[in-house]
Amino acid sequence: MPATSVSLQPRRRKLAANLFGDLEVLRRKWSAALKPGQALPPFEEIMLGSLGRLADHIMLLQVRTGDAMVMMRAGHYVRRWLGTDANDVPLEQLPADCVTALRHLTTAARTSSAPASSTAYRVRDGAVETYDVLALPLANRWGAPLVALYVCERGSRFDLVDSIYRSTDEGMIALAALRHPNSGTPVDFQILDLNESAARLLATPAVDLRWRKLGDLANALSGAETVARLRSTLSTGRREKFELRVETSSGSAILRVGATATGDLVCATLSDVTEIKRSEESTTRPCSTTASVATSSSACVTPISGPRANISSTWTR
Repeated sequence: MPATSVSLQPRRRKLAANLFGDLEVLRRKWSAALKPGQALPPFEEIMLGSLGRLADHIMLLQVRTGDAMVMMRAGHYVRRWLGTDANDVPLEQLPADCVTALRHLTTAARTSSAPASSTAYRVRDGAVETYDVLALPLANRWGAPLVALYVCERGSRFDLVDSIYRSTDEGMIALAALRHPNSGTPVDFQILDLNESAARLLATPAVDLRWRKLGDLANALSGAETVARLRSTLSTGRREKFELRVETSSGSAILRVGATATGDLVCATLSDVTEIKRSEESTTRPCSTTASVATSSSACVTPISGPRANISSTWTR
């Protein structure tokens, strides 16, 4: 296994070197083909020359009336990226996650009359893919302007859900239902995994929660109401929403919980709504009067915008 890992490193470095080499090669070809007095290099000087393997990564767009763009043809790599083998396809009929980057970069290259490059992203099956895209504006003596676009994936793909799971301030917990061996009734839940935000909100280290059964814990998650709500989402398939009160070193916190089930797996999100609840309580709590007040009435005034701002509610003792 170590030998395999070592052998992959030079290959990765070679791929990276080829990528940056490709971009520079195409930029140099564009600059070399641009002659004095020309606004853009001719199409045939770039696309009909010796592109070799680069041709697989290039698609040719034609800009027609009203800035409508049509993919005239594309190399094998680009066809796989777009998921089509057709030619003369309007840009808007291509996958939306590809179209946005291509249109933006094509417009930039045409506006500046110079090569333009950017990084494009798309998500496939939960994995984020990163692509380097280079647009080369070209003159076309036979018709409408052309833009050659080079596309190549860069770096490793990463899991989008995993990235959100690790970076969000919202707590996320995955639990598995533990069923009675005879009746099949869910009798408890086991924590399969949780992110650091969930551990922080529950005021318990993640290592003390992961793989534990709720029935073995002594915190807000192990309460009868929580278990009942989790059982409910298992049986109904509907999302359950409820609140938990958690005791922390700095006082009580109120967490809003949302739970959904897929089979016997329950995914729960935790959000701290302590300040929201306090704000709601402060705005709905009526004013109190005290015996020490000398006047015969006390007033609770709520600010109201506009000319009737002096409206008040009065209780007479």
